[in-house]
Amino acid sequence: MIYLDTHVLVTLYAGDSKKLGAAGRRAMVQDEFVVSPAAILEPEFLYEIGRLKTPTTKLISRLSEQIGLRVCELPFKTVVDQALSRSGAGTLSTALSSPTPKPTTRLC
Repeated sequence: MIYLDTHVLVTLYAGDSKKLGAAGRRAMVQDEFVVSPAAILEPEFLYEIGRLKTPTTKLISRLSEQIGLRVCELPFKTVVDQALSRSGAGTLSTALSSPTPKPTTRLC
């Protein structure tokens, strides 16, 4: 399973899979593609400000048909915890339970 980011979503939608390189193109044949709901928000913002010409719903729908892209249905906190634990950073729950440093006052 491969989680796609915004850049790859837009690249695939544009039909520019050659930009992914050989390993990326091989993965397109062998792996399942998933997108986080958070990764859907960024292209929607780009659409809203005119940097993308296609609504995100159309982009996701087309990639779903073409490459079997699906939206991850796990709770977002679970996805974040998994990513953090794999990087050795702990989990979101651990970070939130840590004492918060006192803010410092900056005098300019």
